[in-house]
Amino acid sequence: MRHIIIFDSQDGAHRFSMAIADGFICSAAENEPELKRLVLSKTPDAVVINAEYASDGLCDVVKNTRRILPSYDVPIIIATAENDCERQSEMCRFGADEIIHMPLCSELLTKSICSLLTDSSADISDIPEVFGVDELMDMVTEKNTERGAYIVKKNHFASICHFVERGLERSRKNVQVLLMTLRGNSDSPKTIENGTMNLLSEAVKMCLRRGDISSVCSKNQIVILLMDADDDGGHLVANRIVSNFYSECEDSDLELQYDIRELCRAG
Repeated sequence: MRHIIIFDSQDGAHRFSMAIADGFICSAAENEPELKRLVLSKTPDAVVINAEYASDGLCDVVKNTRRILPSYDVPIIIATAENDCERQSEMCRFGADEIIHMPLCSELLTKSICSLLTDSSADISDIPEVFGVDELMDMVTEKNTERGAYIVKKNHFASICHFVERGLERSRKNVQVLLMTLRGNSDSPKTIENGTMNLLSEAVKMCLRRGDISSVCSKNQIVILLMDADDDGGHLVANRIVSNFYSECEDSDLELQYDIRELCRAG
């Protein structure tokens, strides 16, 4: 069963849960402390935020929800009945993974949510026919010989981190997690264009080694796994990316910030 937390009144959350197909357990969070309590008690498969219920605090609710969720694999969905295009465009800048315009029929609503969820179990129908070791080696051999980090989808990044954490138990190597974030210099929200994110992605590619891993984790962020790097090395790489990006980006209203943490050994 998939677990969804709905930021809404009890009645509103109940109506939403009745609109989706079976196979979901829905919990209502009427305020942010309750939302945090539910997330910490059990990581949900998705968080749905009623835009009209959150009202003027919608942007803060989305940002605070992203902050407390343990992984970018957990999608944040804004559900809204808003028809105003300007307001919809504003919502797109808040950082949610999807915006669903309500009302929707049960089939479309369920399909929209399921398309965002990470598969939790393998479907036997997806398993291929028996193959030999030569075919296996061909599948796992990387064909890309270009320089730069190994780029993965954000849904795979957390799994790779878990694998690396386990490997750290048997080695003395250091691994740093680096989060690069693009923001506007002013207080007003600023849309990060795809072209600007492409510039950042290229800067990351140019400054990292082939053994590093990167992933675009939101509309304005890239997360990086720096293998065999200490704190000083991590800051050195981050500043190199910042310098490379600014040398190519002509938008003076943008600021590239970064946070760095060591990936701790699994305990």
